[in-house]
Amino acid sequence: MNWAMANRLGHIAATKAHGRLGVDVSAYPVNVSKAIDDAGLALMRRPMPRLFGVYIEANGNRGVMVNSNMTRATRRHTAAHELGHHEFEHGADPGRECSIEVPTPATAGASPNRAKGRIGAQGQVEMCAEAFATWFLMPRRAVTAAMETLGIQRVSSPVDSYRLSLLLGTTHRATCRHLVNLRMVAQDDCESWARVQPGRLKRALAAEGGVTLATTFDMDVWDLRNVTGARVEASVGDLLVLPAALTVAAKGVAGLAVVAAGDSTVTVECVAAVNLTDLLGSTAGFTVVVHDRPFGLYLPAVDLSLGEVELTS
Repeated sequence: MNWAMANRLGHIAATKAHGRLGVDVSAYPVNVSKAIDDAGLALMRRPMPRLFGVYIEANGNRGVMVNSNMTRATRRHTAAHELGHHEFEHGADPGRECSIEVPTPATAGASPNRAKGRIGAQGQVEMCAEAFATWFLMPRRAVTAAMETLGIQRVSSPVDSYRLSLLLGTTHRATCRHLVNLRMVAQDDCESWARVQPGRLKRALAAEGGVTLATTFDMDVWDLRNVTGARVEASVGDLLVLPAALTVAAKGVAGLAVVAAGDSTVTVECVAAVNLTDLLGSTAGFTVVVHDRPFGLYLPAVDLSLGEVELTS
């Protein structure tokens, strides 16, 4: 099996899973945690120093474990990868790792995909699960919807691909490569953009919002100055660069702290998990969900993705 074949099989399996699990493929980001729960699997998040994720079985029950120490995008990809093992009926294997690299301060922004070394050793099983994860998290309609939110008809720069990856909840490199699968960018552009360190993009966007970053590890910078109807699922520690018209609204949200304000922008830091706070005043706005680092068993009843903060001017 080569990657072209794995990609086709992953696409087919992800499409079937979307339909069976009731996933809205026109909305972003795909809620992979709820999909795992709807598939009848338990999802546990906990620190695992030597593992990224694992698909397991105990006493007749199956589940997924994900290393909670990873970044949000990497946790999501890992969870989708392990769901792929379930969908392909690969069987539980506690010794099998997801093919995603745990970012560290030294490697944050570097390639999150270790497919070249690891998948070659683990063979067809890992190739199919990896392809499944990509298609499950980035169905074409969701990618198109996110691009429309950003106001772009085509992805033409690494800044575009980084901003797109944030809305989709995927790693920058995986997003670049999948845009090639979708025939939205050329292979040469993909490889060029994927080599750009996300930390460099974060610093540039933060500077445009009047902030100098001390570190870019395990945080993201969302450029939301010219978006319409965006759904933002950020993490504690992320920065949101907003239009200045939202300054007053942003100051009124528990969990957001204004860190810089200018004539055209206001930059806020996500300092705590936020859920169900309404800010009224305009019909044109976007919604924000701020997630803390997850730990323990996933429960839909406390999934912050089911609640939102409406930011309006």
